[in-house]
Amino acid sequence: MTMTAMTTLPLRVPPDEADPPRPLRWAVMGCARIAQKNVRAMFLSPWARLVAVASRDQARCEEWVLQHVPAVQHSEVRVFGSYEALLEDGDFDAVYVPLPTTLHEEWVSRIVAAGKHVLCEKPVGCTYASVVDMIRAARAKGVTFMDGVMFMHHPRLNKMLGQIFDPGCFWGPVNRVSSAFTFRADEQWLQGGDIRARASGDPLGCLGDLGWYCIRIAMCCFGFVQPEAARCVSFQLNADGVLIDLTAEVYWKNCEPGNVTRPNPVLHFHCSFLHSFRQWFEVCGNDRRITCQDFVLANTDKAEFVLERDLGLLDKATQPCADRREFPTFDSCQEAEMFSSFAKAVHGQQGTRDFYQLATLKTQAIVEAIAQSQKNGGTLVDVPAAQLP
Repeated sequence: MTMTAMTTLPLRVPPDEADPPRPLRWAVMGCARIAQKNVRAMFLSPWARLVAVASRDQARCEEWVLQHVPAVQHSEVRVFGSYEALLEDGDFDAVYVPLPTTLHEEWVSRIVAAGKHVLCEKPVGCTYASVVDMIRAARAKGVTFMDGVMFMHHPRLNKMLGQIFDPGCFWGPVNRVSSAFTFRADEQWLQGGDIRARASGDPLGCLGDLGWYCIRIAMCCFGFVQPEAARCVSFQLNADGVLIDLTAEVYWKNCEPGNVTRPNPVLHFHCSFLHSFRQWFEVCGNDRRITCQDFVLANTDKAEFVLERDLGLLDKATQPCADRREFPTFDSCQEAEMFSSFAKAVHGQQGTRDFYQLATLKTQAIVEAIAQSQKNGGTLVDVPAAQLP
């Protein structure tokens, strides 16, 4: 299969490639809060080495490094007071980009033009077209591009997908996924105190920041098949016109169109800055379901999912009964796994790099359809067909 012909993805996240010849040397562009945990993860991965951090404020950048880089590593990390200066230095292999979404297209393009690999925070872009342009540039330059969805690299995910897709494990086709990722922010945060609540920073609001994860986990459960349509069910905007609460549905094609007893597969999800912290999903089949309560920010010590199979009602139909199995994964830092996976992808097969790029494009396409539906008052919007440029 040629690079430009790839439009479908495998049922699993690609297995680990061989160990790379050496760790990747990383630069961080921007001192965002989310960068704190990912810098920590670099020091936990044997295949990542932090060598540079850049900010638009030299003093702030120096203070950030003092706070978030282990003291014994301070002398190894160069500090830059501008993003331009970082790229002019160029003594690194890859750049982690936690900048506001509105800055991604410009700076990803400049990083790629410098011949550096890119790990970009989600949402990757403000529009599907901008993400196509970023990935086209990366592919033309021969550099690796990946979005920062850390649960894609947790061993739990492929263990769960095995229960869905391995013969004899699950129950046939998935017909519904439900999910929620929410947290409650204060009023100052909601009215622009955080970049995610500003149109100038992340115009997609909670849909891009939180909904991205809900969409991606559903894509995993539906075998990375592109859905047909999506719609916004309900939403709330702040004074800057940014989404701070959204419920949406995404519809996949029924592979048995003549069977009216089986509805189209659907994702129903809620993402919000207005509700208490939740990060769960449920995937349903005919008589079984898988649930997970920490799919985004996985418990490092023990991350699990639960599979339950209905066994009917007992005690005069008053007690539901189910066969319940827990599937734990122990001692895994998914952020560190992400940096290890990235290094292996850089030195590995083109198919692995294609996988992550196409997963990004498909996710952004769904986000765009939902955003358009919200602007249209909740109409059903076709999801654009995503393919590698």
